[in-house]
Amino acid sequence: MDAEDFVDWLLWATIFLCFLACIAVAVCLLAVTIAEVVRLIRRRNDDGNNMLIERLLLRPKEDEEDCVICLQSEKEEDERVMLPGCAHAFHKDCVVKWLRNHTTCPLCRSHVFVAAAAADDMV
Repeated sequence: MDAEDFVDWLLWATIFLCFLACIAVAVCLLAVTIAEVVRLIRRRNDDGNNMLIERLLLRPKEDEEDCVICLQSEKEEDERVMLPGCAHAFHKDCVVKWLRNHTTCPLCRSHVFVAAAAADDMV
């Protein structure tokens, strides 16, 4: 291998490494873009879900029962709500967190959103 071959090899290696660096930058930019899109979709869904969940939560329950979500008994400062349809009562904070990830009652598994739609149709 003479000096000219070494310079050619070095030039091609540099070009290849620059190409790899460009690919790495493109992959990083794509990952950041995807993460931002997912974050925006989740935020939009959370805003819509929070409004829907707030509409679904009906009347407060006066009975003293344990919340089956957090397994704690009712305290004076806890706000309790009943789900439409099955009328099971839970701490408001607990059931809001539950309904962000599920569409059913945590106790009887009846579909909360279906019951709310049926109740809206009756009114």
